[in-house]
Formats: sequence, C-alpha cells, structure tokens
Amino acid sequence: KMEWIQNCFAMTEEALSEFILKFPSILSCNVEKNLSPTLNFYIEALGGDEQRALSLLQSNPTLFAYSLEKRLQPRLEEAREVGIAVDASCLRRIGQNSDDLWYAFLIRNRLL
Repeated sequence: KMEWIQNCFAMTEEALSEFILKFPSILSCNVEKNLSPTLNFYIEALGGDEQRALSLLQSNPTLFAYSLEKRLQPRLEEAREVGIAVDASCLRRIGQNSDDLWYAFLIRNRLL
C-alpha cells in the first residue's frame, strides 16, 4: 500500500510519512478494492484531470475513507442533477459533509 501511494502521488519518503500521519487508516485499505477505484472516481469526476484529482487527494487523504456506493457516487449524481459545478471544492463537500450539511448545500444551490 505504501509503495502504491508513494508511486501514485510521486512522493518522497518524507511526504509519504506526512500523508500517512494525516490518515493512518489508509494502511488498512485495499488498493484494488478501495484506493484505486476511489482515485478513479475523483479523476472521472474532475473530467479526467488526474493531476487535479491527485492534488485534491494528497491534500485531503481522508477523502479515501468514504464509500463509493453509499456516499460518493450518489452525492455526485445529486450535485449534477441540481446543476452544481463539480470541482475540487464540491468533491470535498461530497465526501466530508455530514448528511445535514450536504442536503442544506444542495437546497441552497437548487434555489440559486
């Protein structure tokens, strides 16, 4: 896992250590079942921009913690249905907002 992370993000040993300190639970994630599909989700959500996705995840490693099926994909669909521009800020909200904050965000944007 550490090798995949380091190679994927082109990190130095020091940067890898800092990344893992921000989100130690990443070491319990499976590369094929969790990390790689989640990275691909963010790349696709950002229109195929791998560098933007890597930058987003490197600065917010906890975004790897959220379920693709139960949280990330459904919320991305909801954001698109409401017409919200999907950018790094939106993707952080998709992952990190509680249900209450997420739905308040959707309602505010639906009314604009």
